[in-house]
Amino acid sequence: MYISMNNARRRIKSLQRWESGTVKVLGMIASALAFALLTVGLYAWLIGDDSTVFLMPCPFVLAGGLFMYLFFSNEKSMSPSLGILLITEIWVMSFAIISVPFLLSDMSIADSVFESVSAFTTTGATILDDPESVDGSILLWRAVVEWAGGITVVIIYVILLPMLGVGGAGFSTNEFAGSDTGGYTTKIGKSARNFIRVYSWLTIIEIFLLVIMGVSPFESVCISLSDIPTGGLLPRADSMASYDFPVQFTTMVFMFLGATNYYLLFRSLVKKNRRSIWSSNEFRTMVYWFVSCAVIITSVIVVSSETEYSFDTLGKIGESLWHAAYTVVAAGTTSGFAITDYTQWPAMAMMLLLIIEFIGGMSGSTSGGIKIHRLMAMKSYVLAGMGRIIHPRHGLHPPRRRERCGQLGHHLGHIHHLPLLDRHADRAGGVHAHRAGLRCPHRVRDRAGGHHQHRRRQRPLQPVHQLRRAGGRRQGADVRPHVARKDGDGHGHHNADQVLLVGCQAVR
Repeated sequence: MYISMNNARRRIKSLQRWESGTVKVLGMIASALAFALLTVGLYAWLIGDDSTVFLMPCPFVLAGGLFMYLFFSNEKSMSPSLGILLITEIWVMSFAIISVPFLLSDMSIADSVFESVSAFTTTGATILDDPESVDGSILLWRAVVEWAGGITVVIIYVILLPMLGVGGAGFSTNEFAGSDTGGYTTKIGKSARNFIRVYSWLTIIEIFLLVIMGVSPFESVCISLSDIPTGGLLPRADSMASYDFPVQFTTMVFMFLGATNYYLLFRSLVKKNRRSIWSSNEFRTMVYWFVSCAVIITSVIVVSSETEYSFDTLGKIGESLWHAAYTVVAAGTTSGFAITDYTQWPAMAMMLLLIIEFIGGMSGSTSGGIKIHRLMAMKSYVLAGMGRIIHPRHGLHPPRRRERCGQLGHHLGHIHHLPLLDRHADRAGGVHAHRAGLRCPHRVRDRAGGHHQHRRRQRPLQPVHQLRRAGGRRQGADVRPHVARKDGDGHGHHNADQVLLVGCQAVR
């Protein structure tokens, strides 16, 4: 089997005539969409729908995709600008292919493009007033596109771009921030398959559970393909309101899982590390945030109803709590599912729902919004700034959160070290102290003796007494060592970590 795979790879490589990683990636995407068209087309043929809207464009899309994939080879590297251009081309090409079945099913050009863009971006908006009057194959195609769009971020940034030398590390640093990725990013291309496996298994499990609860197989597939990517396009006009409580509860659980960081789900479900999810500060913040908002909205609804205390009122409170909890999870995960007409709620509840939708879920998930970890990084920065204003002589205020916040959280969390470095720049080596503050800020000790040490250090620091001997100074003298290192160009530069350590020792 291994030998046959190698032979197939050699034959494919022998067909390559031109070098363009962009065209090759576009061919991969087009081939995948052609396979989706073929699958939905066969389903339409089996149930008696018009299968030509799917099977007619399928040969052209498949032929173009295979040509681009087989006859073009990957480039050795790609610049970030070309990587951004590639992402734009993927979106434009996908929208054009996805909108063809809608266009052939008697939709206008504007409606076809709108429906395809809304499905692929998991926005959840639709122009269909009554989905039940539309062919089932069209609804299935929309659900398949929505499911594919939910995992597109992982496919593009984690699988495709690292093949071209772009995007993998940057994506994991920013999009999976707060999940304690550690050394996981070095194998991010290989591990993306594990994320897709978790994504697929969650979908299959939800389909199985919904079928057991009495939902039809077609609706179970459409609901699951929309629930996991937190899309919101359902086969019924009343969303989830006509389903029973077990079905609604199941969809709420999987909505919440869809808004959870997929690296945490991977560690919990595949690596059997059950404590990894709750140990995440971002996950706990999301849970507390959703629970608090559900309680607040329930209180607003109960107070605004102006009912007297009775057993009937207790039942209404429980019903209001359930409606509020489901709506909060649907809004926070940007799924858009509904079990009640929340437009009739008080204005305060509606305003809180808007805020919940704006914030969204966790980083590294399929949910929308600005993500919770970015707000946590901003909170750390604001609190540190307020602390410097209130206690300007306290020195440093190291952040207490242990999770990584990516480049944004890292700089926002440690930029408050700069005033101390400015104050003692003459002792710590001038501009090199600023470099040291950005590269190794966690070894700084304040005057109270507290310190915060990063869990992973790039290299061990040289002891202070060795630096003093290297600098030729006496034990009690002002320490200004001239420790230099040589870069690839042969020029000597101060070691920023050593300068910072000696500078902070002088401050003490």
